[in-house]
Amino acid sequence: MPKHRFTIGKLRHTLQLLRGGALSTRQIGAALGTSNSTVSEIARCARVVGVD
Repeated sequence: MPKHRFTIGKLRHTLQLLRGGALSTRQIGAALGTSNSTVSEIARCARVVGVD
């Protein structure tokens, strides 16, 4: 399975959109040009490290 490569800016933008709570993971993925499973994985990792 290939590893996901994100720039820090895209990762930060993903976290900002997740924190806003107005969009679903599918909508965030479409806005950023990535899959909704990747957005879900970022959200999961953020919860684990306490960034949430």
